Amino acid sequence: MRLLDGRVVIVAGVGPGMGRSVARRAAAQGASVVLAARTVARLADVRDEIERDGGHALVVPTDFVDNAQCVALIAAALETFGR
Repeated sequence: MRLLDGRVVIVAGVGPGMGRSVARRAAAQGASVVLAARTVARLADVRDEIERDGGHALVVPTDFVDNAQCVALIAAALETFGR
Protein backbone atom coordinates (compact mmCIF):
# COMPACT_ATOMS: atom_id res chain seq x y z
CA MET A 1 0.00 0.00 0.00
CA ARG A 2 1.24 3.46 -0.91
CA LEU A 3 0.87 6.53 1.28
CA LEU A 4 -1.80 8.25 -0.85
CA ASP A 5 -3.74 5.29 -2.27
CA GLY A 6 -7.38 6.28 -2.74
CA ARG A 7 -6.75 9.99 -2.14
CA VAL A 8 -7.32 12.93 -4.45
CA VAL A 9 -4.72 15.70 -4.45
CA ILE A 10 -5.23 19.11 -6.02
CA VAL A 11 -1.97 20.72 -7.07
CA ALA A 12 -2.34 24.43 -7.77
CA GLY A 13 0.16 26.41 -9.79
CA VAL A 14 1.61 23.48 -11.72
CA GLY A 15 4.71 24.69 -13.48
CA PRO A 16 8.03 23.21 -14.50
CA GLY A 17 9.39 23.16 -10.94
CA MET A 18 7.79 22.54 -7.58
CA GLY A 19 4.20 22.06 -8.79
CA ARG A 20 5.26 19.43 -11.30
CA SER A 21 7.36 17.66 -8.70
CA VAL A 22 4.58 17.64 -6.09
CA ALA A 23 2.07 16.33 -8.64
CA ARG A 24 4.34 13.54 -9.84
CA ARG A 25 5.27 12.48 -6.31
CA ALA A 26 1.62 12.46 -5.19
CA ALA A 27 0.72 10.28 -8.18
CA ALA A 28 3.65 7.96 -7.49
CA GLN A 29 2.26 7.48 -3.98
CA GLY A 30 -1.15 6.46 -5.38
CA ALA A 31 -3.12 9.72 -5.45
CA SER A 32 -5.38 10.78 -8.27
CA VAL A 33 -4.08 14.24 -9.09
CA VAL A 34 -6.01 17.32 -10.18
CA LEU A 35 -3.64 19.68 -11.98
CA ALA A 36 -4.54 23.36 -11.89
CA ALA A 37 -2.84 26.41 -13.39
CA ARG A 38 -3.41 28.91 -16.17
CA THR A 39 -1.05 27.32 -18.74
CA VAL A 40 -2.91 24.45 -20.38
CA ALA A 41 0.06 23.11 -22.34
CA ARG A 42 2.17 22.74 -19.20
CA LEU A 43 -0.71 21.00 -17.40
CA ALA A 44 -1.11 18.57 -20.29
CA ASP A 45 2.61 17.76 -20.25
CA VAL A 46 2.52 16.90 -16.52
CA ARG A 47 -0.69 14.88 -16.98
CA ASP A 48 0.97 12.91 -19.76
CA GLU A 49 4.01 12.20 -17.55
CA ILE A 50 1.78 10.98 -14.70
CA GLU A 51 -0.36 8.79 -16.96
CA ARG A 52 2.72 7.37 -18.71
CA ASP A 53 3.85 6.18 -15.26
CA GLY A 54 0.45 4.54 -14.60
CA GLY A 55 -1.15 7.32 -12.56
CA HIS A 56 -4.41 9.24 -12.92
CA ALA A 57 -4.51 12.98 -13.54
CA LEU A 58 -7.10 15.57 -14.48
CA VAL A 59 -6.25 18.90 -16.11
CA VAL A 60 -8.38 21.86 -15.02
CA PRO A 61 -7.17 25.22 -16.35
CA THR A 62 -7.72 27.63 -13.47
CA ASP A 63 -7.00 31.28 -12.74
CA PHE A 64 -7.07 31.42 -8.95
CA VAL A 65 -8.11 35.06 -8.80
CA ASP A 66 -11.43 34.07 -10.42
CA ASN A 67 -13.78 32.59 -7.81
CA ALA A 68 -15.98 30.90 -10.43
CA GLN A 69 -12.96 29.06 -11.84
CA CYS A 70 -12.02 27.86 -8.35
CA VAL A 71 -15.53 26.53 -7.84
CA ALA A 72 -15.33 24.82 -11.25
CA LEU A 73 -12.02 23.22 -10.22
CA ILE A 74 -13.62 21.60 -7.17
CA ALA A 75 -16.66 20.53 -9.22
CA ALA A 76 -14.42 18.87 -11.82
CA ALA A 77 -12.49 16.99 -9.12
CA LEU A 78 -15.72 15.78 -7.54
CA GLU A 79 -17.23 14.75 -10.87
CA THR A 80 -14.14 12.89 -12.04
CA PHE A 81 -12.84 11.31 -8.84
CA GLY A 82 -15.93 11.35 -6.60
CA ARG A 83 -14.36 13.39 -3.81
